[in-house]
Amino acid sequence: MDVRLNLVDRLFLLLDGVQGPPSLNLYALTVEGDWDYEVLRRAVAGLLAEQPLLRTRAHRTAFGLKRRLLADEPVENVFEVGPAGPGVGHDNEAERAFMRRPLDLATQPPVRILARPGRIVMGIHHSVADGIGGYFVLDRLAAHYQALLAGTPVEPPPVAPPRHYGSYFGRFTPAERRRALSGMGNVLREMLLPLGPYATFGDLPLPARGEFAWRELVLSADHVTQLRAVARGRGGTLNDLLLAATAVAGCATWPNAPDRPVLVMVPASLREGAAVDMTNRVAELPILLPGEVCQEFGATFDLAKTLTPLARDRGVAFARIFQYGLASKLPPPLVRAIVRKSLDRPENHALTYVFSNTGILDPQPRDFGPVRVLSVAGMPPLTMPPGLGIVAATARGKLTITVAWADPALARERIDAFCQDLLITLDRLVREPLPA
Repeated sequence: MDVRLNLVDRLFLLLDGVQGPPSLNLYALTVEGDWDYEVLRRAVAGLLAEQPLLRTRAHRTAFGLKRRLLADEPVENVFEVGPAGPGVGHDNEAERAFMRRPLDLATQPPVRILARPGRIVMGIHHSVADGIGGYFVLDRLAAHYQALLAGTPVEPPPVAPPRHYGSYFGRFTPAERRRALSGMGNVLREMLLPLGPYATFGDLPLPARGEFAWRELVLSADHVTQLRAVARGRGGTLNDLLLAATAVAGCATWPNAPDRPVLVMVPASLREGAAVDMTNRVAELPILLPGEVCQEFGATFDLAKTLTPLARDRGVAFARIFQYGLASKLPPPLVRAIVRKSLDRPENHALTYVFSNTGILDPQPRDFGPVRVLSVAGMPPLTMPPGLGIVAATARGKLTITVAWADPALARERIDAFCQDLLITLDRLVREPLPA
């Protein structure tokens, strides 16, 4: 497997720890059944042998970024067993500490896995995997666990497409390629020139900082079916409904001046068909919602359903990714200094929050043999601003809304209020008649 850095790998490695915490993607599975921890340990060993990117070390130099492959990775560097205990996410001390632990990519592997009764939590560095890619990793871990229990060889992973972005360049039209090339300076302009100011969802004056924290809101299969019907009845999708509901709940929880727009970053994937590897193939595309519109759900939904097709445009996503190519080739100290300056402004010139709906993940990740997956949560790393991320993922019929925040830049009691407002809105939508 080619483990060389591609454009997006370079960017996330470049920006690792720019605010202190490591750039780890979170994945958390709630499961039913008892782990065989020895078999799980052996499954992790099989996963590490199969996936070379998980056996790499990477570091920044004054002149560039480097990654090297190790022949072997001891399981104890990656896997640990946690204690039983109440709560999940921020409410469980073991999980909270697990995700906040420092990571040195030059001396440690880019993945860590915590298993405890009823849960498995994984942190994987954004320089080796995107949001969808992490579910592929968990699916491969489950495949190894199943095979070990059955005493059969593990089925091989599907053949992965090329990781480098040159493989995409030839697939697009000349106009799309010109757009990608001409926009390479956009990312620097966004960082150097004050944009906005945008609405800020937060409780401490900027520049504020915080540690990673998260909550998981699980909606039943019946509730999800009802919400899909509501969205269709209003002429949109569940994605539009969730985007609108989170924007309105955010503006209600953290009021801003109405003239400050809500800038939402929505990931768009370059994948074709089912996910077959962990590679970074996702770009974040901006969606701008006027602040005065976000005071009411109906108006926000109507606007959102006209804007979200942008996040499904693979040509635009490719152009956005390619624009980062220039920044990833510049000297690391220069780029990190620019990013720090852009995040240290007293007003929000970055974005308001990150929103993603990864859709229906089934059949990934599969069950771990008799240990059944009940719900799936995931979240990319956060900076401040925005300090807030919301990711929706559907598995086994259930929809999990993961709400992550920078603690204490966003106060826990305000996160609780935001979650309560969001859930009340989603409950009200299935009880109210559709607008005429």
